[in-house]
Amino acid sequence: MPIFSPYADLLRNLLPQLQTELAAIAAAEMPIFAKLLAHWADFRALPLLEEEEMQLLLQQWKKSKDWSDEFEDLAPHLQAAHLHLGLLLAQVQPQFAQKLQLQGSGQGLSLWPMQLSFWAEQLLLYKRDGNAKALSASGQLLITYLEQPLQRLPIFRQKALADILDTFIGSEAKQTELLQLFGELGLSAQSPQNYPLLLAQLLFLPTIRELWDKQYYQIRADKTEDWEESQLIYHQEKERPLNQLYYGPSACGKTRAARLEALSICEGLPLAQIQQLSAKDIEDRLEEQREAGHLAILAFHPSMSYEDFMEGIKPKMQANQLTYVLEEGLFKRIAKAALAQPLKRFVLFIDELNRAAVGQVFGELLSLLSPENRLGGTEPLHIQLPYSKETFALPNNLYIIATMNEGDRSLHSLDWALRRRFHAISLRPQPQLLGQCQGIDLNQLLTSLNQRIRLHFSAAQELGHGYFLGIRQLEELQQCFEQQILPLLESYAYGQIELLGPVLGQGFIERRRLSYHLPFYGENREEERFSYHFKPFPLSIKAYENLYE
Repeated sequence: MPIFSPYADLLRNLLPQLQTELAAIAAAEMPIFAKLLAHWADFRALPLLEEEEMQLLLQQWKKSKDWSDEFEDLAPHLQAAHLHLGLLLAQVQPQFAQKLQLQGSGQGLSLWPMQLSFWAEQLLLYKRDGNAKALSASGQLLITYLEQPLQRLPIFRQKALADILDTFIGSEAKQTELLQLFGELGLSAQSPQNYPLLLAQLLFLPTIRELWDKQYYQIRADKTEDWEESQLIYHQEKERPLNQLYYGPSACGKTRAARLEALSICEGLPLAQIQQLSAKDIEDRLEEQREAGHLAILAFHPSMSYEDFMEGIKPKMQANQLTYVLEEGLFKRIAKAALAQPLKRFVLFIDELNRAAVGQVFGELLSLLSPENRLGGTEPLHIQLPYSKETFALPNNLYIIATMNEGDRSLHSLDWALRRRFHAISLRPQPQLLGQCQGIDLNQLLTSLNQRIRLHFSAAQELGHGYFLGIRQLEELQQCFEQQILPLLESYAYGQIELLGPVLGQGFIERRRLSYHLPFYGENREEERFSYHFKPFPLSIKAYENLYE
């Protein structure tokens, strides 16, 4: 059976299902996660043990009887290691906590189940060597979970996984073939009862992820065609950048591309699949995500402030009295929602990012945008907000997607601290998408027009193909030029229409003679000058053809 067909598609589609089903579990177990992270920090702060000390603890853990007397004889740092390991592992598997017996003095845990003894050994090895890949598969999963428990919840919630799989996978025949897929990936699979652990390994074990990606790229290189790209769990898009900026000239499709990306992220589907939807389906599904609170959309404007975006004190009338209240902005609200649902992706879509003073709007939030400074990153940061005095951090499941019109303001004029935190995606005019309009080649027309605009103005002020999409009749083209193209070009020239002569030519611009005779202290002065104007519409077909011939 080919590795990626048919169950790569099934497993890939399982991810959104897992997110939905496990979000409630994550919310219910937040107190457990808080204790888990605290015990994990305490364990990592313990001093390293000597090899003999590790072996002594391992021998005691494998005994099947209470060993309170031996515990009292241990050195204090060994008692501390034993206590912290027990408390930590009891949080990893809450059901095991019932089997762990607290000693009367409250200083230790005894009668460890075999699985806990094994994990305790793996944790000590990891603390000593710092190399997760040297551990067993189960040990690697344990470390992966402890580093990011909210994102890796399925690893140790096997009953929830099993219930989802029973519903999602179905018949025993499918289960048998799925086990074959696990086997081809090098995972030991003896029976369907191993689903939860095997699935956890496939989704979260770094070495298996690397194997999957390696095989994927090998098949790409060999041009194998017995599977579709959208069937991969870890397809070529892999991890999307958390901050994306779509920029380019006007009417190049920046907003549409950003909206499709936002929907793809929210629904956990490949971008290629989203692009196949109709315009109505896209709008309906974006609205569903917005109503569910997973998508927030706003447009920046010159008066946008930090107080509007994050939080601020606003006036409010209450019982005919003017009061001042602290209000949360859209950014803070969606960030808090993302923190509360760590297994769900959230998107903040900012249109026309550069129309506001972005440095002032984001303020101290700039330092939180980088992936490494978010929660779950390598160097997470927390800041104190100036108005509420709350401690705030940015989760790594909140994506920020923005658009910027280059013609309005250059990318170079953006605050550098903000710019370097965004992955900039350039969208340029695509004249090849255009067809004919009563014999006028719109492809050549736009190409030639933009060449002259780049020469006399700049590439940022080119015209996008969006102005001409759908135009088939000369009347439509006349209206486009009269109401959109010419006013825009006039603004580029600051009203000096003569500067547009090399761009549009005599087919669009006419020159009018201005002359006057003025006596001045006995002298007769006569001067001749010219004014430039757009020709009245409608224009001839030849005027448009002259733009590219």
